Amino acid sequence: MPTEADESTMSPEELQTGQAAFEKLLPNYRAILDDRICWPRINVRRAAVAAVGVSRKVNEPAMRSVFAELPARRFDITLLDLLEPSAHAASFAYQEMSMAQAIASNVKLSATLAGDAATVRERMLKLVDFHLGDNKEIRLAIAHIRAGSGYLDTAADLSHLAKLYRENLDVLSRDPTHYVASDPESADRMALEIDRELGDGATPKQNQQREIVARAWTLLNDTYEQIARPGRWLFHDKGGDELFVSLISAARRPRARAKAKVQEEATTTI
Repeated sequence: MPTEADESTMSPEELQTGQAAFEKLLPNYRAILDDRICWPRINVRRAAVAAVGVSRKVNEPAMRSVFAELPARRFDITLLDLLEPSAHAASFAYQEMSMAQAIASNVKLSATLAGDAATVRERMLKLVDFHLGDNKEIRLAIAHIRAGSGYLDTAADLSHLAKLYRENLDVLSRDPTHYVASDPESADRMALEIDRELGDGATPKQNQQREIVARAWTLLNDTYEQIARPGRWLFHDKGGDELFVSLISAARRPRARAKAKVQEEATTTI
């Protein structure tokens, strides 16, 4: 998972709020079955910030009253109360993990894996850029991938590129020179291997923190989606799709301070 100092660092007030929410939600995290844990490959801090914004919107009286009209057997109104605390708690867990990752960043991958991952990442990135760079959303995703650094970012980049390949296979597979059919599978495999090697080199405390972040993310994303799914429908004529964008998409948007640069890259002709 990428760790970016400007976004993972919280103010003292945010830390206090996040820690209180985290401690309150610990029983919820421990209750999540192991096979239901969703291990994030995104910046959880970004996702949590987006979730807080949505939480405050849906809890405005006018919008909350619309949700309250849904049958109780179909929608649990208390989810609206859970969303913001779960976002603050996830931010706190991510902050704690980012400190541990400062140590984990010294762990080295095997030379073969590091080299192969870099080669596949660059080949896939060039192909996506060349054939799909005119699409604004994909161009923004490309700029975000290029901004990444370190092994954790490389693993996330490989997973994201594999997803882009599968979603645009009909276009990319027509390139007779640079398209390699096995690249998506290779990217997914190497992303897992990178995570495994970094995990093997991490301390028990670091591994524990990664798991608690995964549990916090699972609760946050599940809570958010239980609100977002009916929300997109209820407010479909009032920008529901734009308001209730997936947290994964929100997390992959470029950093605010790099927005101007990314937008410039997005409009550059290949």
